[in-house]
Amino acid sequence: ARDLPFAKAANLEAGIRFAQYENSVGGEGADFDNTSFKIGGDWSPVDSLRLRAMFQRAVRAPTLKEIGEARTPAITELSFDPCEGTNPLGDPALEQLCLDTGVPPARLGTVTSIIAGQIGAFTGGSVALQPEEADTVTVGFVLQPEWLPGFTASVDYYRIEIEDGIVEPVAQNVVNACYDIEQNASAPFCQRIVRSPVSGSLNAGPTVGIEITRLNASFESAEGIDFGASYALPVGAGELAFGLQATYIIEQIIQDADFLPRNDCAGLVGSTCLRPYNEWNALLTTRWSSGPLTLQLDTRLISGVEQDAIALAGPPPDPLPDDYVPPADLYAVDATSTYVYWDLRGQYDLNDTW
Repeated sequence: ARDLPFAKAANLEAGIRFAQYENSVGGEGADFDNTSFKIGGDWSPVDSLRLRAMFQRAVRAPTLKEIGEARTPAITELSFDPCEGTNPLGDPALEQLCLDTGVPPARLGTVTSIIAGQIGAFTGGSVALQPEEADTVTVGFVLQPEWLPGFTASVDYYRIEIEDGIVEPVAQNVVNACYDIEQNASAPFCQRIVRSPVSGSLNAGPTVGIEITRLNASFESAEGIDFGASYALPVGAGELAFGLQATYIIEQIIQDADFLPRNDCAGLVGSTCLRPYNEWNALLTTRWSSGPLTLQLDTRLISGVEQDAIALAGPPPDPLPDDYVPPADLYAVDATSTYVYWDLRGQYDLNDTW
């Protein structure tokens, strides 16, 4: 719609996509379908202002590797096994669960401890995987004031939520889910524990260990604000132009499975937040051009991040107990500092060739 009262312009945008998949691996099949769609629009009450909003449902089907990669013996890390040594003794429920998950009765209370923090594992794909699903909401505006020709600014808020993310679970999370939460040998995560029929341990050869094959389990959400601005004006015989693009992360939630805590990784990096989620990322471009000559200065800002092991642990108890052990690297809070990079470049057009 154009040139209506209270609407210099109004636009509606919508789309839908349906996809169907057929998979067969080793005689087993898992067919599925998914639907993605979007609906949104923009409205310009006056020429200088445009408001916009959009909702999108996105999907990511599992790849051929994620579906069909062979189940393979491997080595992984584990810090605690509830059934090792004398851990289960004196707890009838845990004793029974250890027996139900593969500890021979004669070895209850004497299961071999984890060796050097490592146990057996099984990696690979799964034909049972389903698509990941994401919902995205964006709301923002674009401003082009008539009283300042050549200037444009935009601000957009976004929120993204991803469910049923395809992950390779951490072995310790599998063990914790079985013995602390499910407490049932027939439950899904308990079924992923394969103990030695002789010793009951998790480190007795290629047929023993934790199933860390891929599954749909994770949740992730991101919330933030995108900023943009540009301005160009004549200066002498040339033109001076500025451009700004910036993103601020309000929240970055990571959860590997629904039985685990949701951690906000904004501004953090480490063993939980595997990549750095810098709260601020910005790029300011300044360009001057006159005839065949162009000079440009790029200024990039990347804010610092903290170690997640320290930040997620919270403040130490007050008063400190006698046996309090601080997190590793307690005083090395900054994993990185804030960095600013400058890049200067120039170009001169000698002729049509050079």
